This record gives sequence, structure tokens and C-alpha cells, in this order.
Amino acid sequence: MDSKIIIGIISCKKYKKNQDIIRETWLSNIDKYPNIQVYFIIGDGDNSISGDTIYLDCKDNYEDLSDKVLSFIKFCKKNFSYDYIIKTDDDSYINLHNLKNMDLVDIEYGGHVILSSRINRSWHKGK
Repeated sequence: MDSKIIIGIISCKKYKKNQDIIRETWLSNIDKYPNIQVYFIIGDGDNSISGDTIYLDCKDNYEDLSDKVLSFIKFCKKNFSYDYIIKTDDDSYINLHNLKNMDLVDIEYGGHVILSSRINRSWHKGK
């Protein structure tokens, strides 16, 4: 696949350890995939890029996650040329080799869907 892909790994300043683990594992061979750009997405910034991190002008907390994701998409639209944007989290793994070979046309969601009425949606409240 020759499509240009931007991957945004949603994270925050306090989870730098997660970012470093990703850099040492699945991101360590990113040079093999020139059409894939990967960035950590951090809030409380000034809409700038430093290395592999985008610092967005939005809050850097869980409660404002949807704003961070929307800010990331707007940032990509303004600053990059791409065919696809992928949003993931800093506790996820992406197999870049498999992604490179996937046909992404008509895919809007990939991952594991949890179908349960017993999800505790208040687990993070006030954390």
C-alpha cells in the first residue's frame, strides 16, 4: 500500500514512560515504513511539533479526550498531506507491517468492540 498514513497516539505528559516503551518496541522500526508518520498527541501545548510529538492547544486530561482527538484531526488537516488518519492510545500496539499491507478503503473502525451492558462508565470520574 502506498497510501500516506498519519497515526496519532493519544497520550499525556504524565505517561512519558508509555511513550518510551512504544518508541522501544513497535515504533523502533518505523523507518521501514516511509508512508507512515507516527506522533504522540499531548495537550497543554501550542499546536507545535517537536520530534515525534504534537503538542496541541487543548487540555491534557482524560475528561477532555474528545477535544484532544478533534484538535488532532484539525491539526492534521491544516499541517499534513495524508490519505488516512489513525487514532490510537498509548496502551495499544499497532503492527506496522500488517497495517502497511491492509486495504483501508471503507474501513472506519478497527479494533475490538466491547459489547456489554455492565461497563462501569464512572471508573475514571474525578481521577
